Amino acid sequence: MDKNKQHIVPVVWYLYIVQFDTKTVINGVLLSEYPHYSKSKNKVHNFRNVVKTYLTPVFAHKKIKLNINGQSFEVSTDKNGAFIIYTDFFVNEVEDNIDFKVEVFSNSNIVKFINKPIIFNYSSCLMGVISDIDDTILVSYTDSLLKRIRTITLTKPNKRKGVNFTNELLRLLKQRRASIFYVSKSEYNLFEILSTAINTLNIPHGVMLLTPYLSLNALLKNKKGKNFKVSSIKKIIELSGARKFVLLGDDTQKDMAVYTEIVKDFPNNISRIYIRQTKLKWTSKKHKLWNSLIEVFPNAVLFNNETSVSEELKLIE
Repeated sequence: MDKNKQHIVPVVWYLYIVQFDTKTVINGVLLSEYPHYSKSKNKVHNFRNVVKTYLTPVFAHKKIKLNINGQSFEVSTDKNGAFIIYTDFFVNEVEDNIDFKVEVFSNSNIVKFINKPIIFNYSSCLMGVISDIDDTILVSYTDSLLKRIRTITLTKPNKRKGVNFTNELLRLLKQRRASIFYVSKSEYNLFEILSTAINTLNIPHGVMLLTPYLSLNALLKNKKGKNFKVSSIKKIIELSGARKFVLLGDDTQKDMAVYTEIVKDFPNNISRIYIRQTKLKWTSKKHKLWNSLIEVFPNAVLFNNETSVSEELKLIE
């Protein structure tokens, strides 16, 4: 058994380096093996890609060392293979020139990258945007379990449909030097699929914060963090100083409730809130969530395909 363990080659599934004003945040996920994930050629191939990620074990509870431009950081992965580092070290190199290496203490120099480190320098950004992904920038049919599963497993990432209003608004806000964060309850297993869809639709790049990487068993039991979105958004705003944020979400899950809580905690940091109405008729529960939101933030906007991006852009501080 020990002999076999020596041949395990952990891989970096994703790794972000995000430079805020005074802190740099480094986070990523390590898997115990390569999931044989490749470009989706057809529906069957896409289905296999998705399933493989839920069958690939994470590299959990392991000590690793990160070397970035001569600076070393030691950290341990958690039960989901994830790690996060907050440091004062300023990463000021462009992505192509950065000197970066990950080592595992027991198996040095054999860690492989599926994706190279993604660097975002937000220290000079003038404003921030925090957006959901499913049914906010990508059509995902979250309200219908069967349609959602079919979209994820059988629709190739480069064939996914986008939401025109939010995607155009994001592109224009990016021109205003906005920092963009995508915070979603989708799990990190879907990182490649979501990244490919975003790239194909020319949606501005941003830090993608997803729920922990899941095994198939955890997925079927719906083992996701309940407070993930709230805690992630609060941390982003706390690290961003006095910047104002635009919040983008939809009515399919809990975005209205999440943003209500965020406004209460950061009343001076929210410039605008947009909620996509995916259905003409709402349940009484959704009406209640919307009323709670506009009670604390009267300027929240309920948008659809007819909402004017240019008019809304004039109202964003």
